[in-house]
Amino acid sequence: MVAFLPFKNFGKNRKRKYVSFGIASASIILFTVYSLTTIPLVDYTEFTPGSELLASVGEDDEEDDASGNYKSTIIYEKNGQEGAFDLDNLPDSTWTYVRTETILIKNGDVANNEPALSFVDSLGNYQDELATLGNVLAVSVYNPEKENGGFWARIADALDGALVAGFTPLLLAATTKEAFDHLPAVTPETHARLSKSTYFADKKTLVTLNRSNGGATWFNDGQLIRKYSHNRIPSDETLLEMTGDDPTEEMLHHSTKTRLRFQGFMLYVFAVLLIL
Repeated sequence: MVAFLPFKNFGKNRKRKYVSFGIASASIILFTVYSLTTIPLVDYTEFTPGSELLASVGEDDEEDDASGNYKSTIIYEKNGQEGAFDLDNLPDSTWTYVRTETILIKNGDVANNEPALSFVDSLGNYQDELATLGNVLAVSVYNPEKENGGFWARIADALDGALVAGFTPLLLAATTKEAFDHLPAVTPETHARLSKSTYFADKKTLVTLNRSNGGATWFNDGQLIRKYSHNRIPSDETLLEMTGDDPTEEMLHHSTKTRLRFQGFMLYVFAVLLIL
């Protein structure tokens, strides 16, 4: 909004600038509301697509870390030439995805992004490794006491669908077993469907994992592939189709699409500032 200050210097174009100010302000407000209520287009948290959960690092990996780090590199092709890229430096749409390779990088050359997703079962035992076994759909609820019965029924349907599609379903709730068992909005039938997949985690961790309360996160062997808002959790048919695709390719496709949307929004705002 600094571009519109001071107002008294607008001169003959004052009315047009008032219009552009309103359009730009409304666009930024809508963008902010969208980011706060669903999945932000730009993710600055440690749980970004491509990050690998700390629990997925085994003893063999720890021994390898003594001499270096392994990093996933995406290979693209253009005009018969191949190039290596990472998630923070993807090429434009004229390049074609070929494959993903894992390369060894010396310590100090790259910073590890291995966030810890810790959660416990009803007995208080940590079960972090469950999120690293094959395809996992983790639904996170950081405000369980504020939701209604329909909300919990949709989550139960999503977790049942994930199980049918071959995913490990996880419900991560920012509460305790005792409090969860007495949530008035959860009916006995829904509770029975949820209880076998329910685990308990810290609220701050769940907010960082997925900004959407009741949103889902797809992990593949401990690597974060994609996040979904609560209203956009894929059905069992869609999840089943996804298991036949390369998870890394799906992650790259979605990450590129969201990045282009953000860049398009920024170009739109700048165009409004310059043209009007």
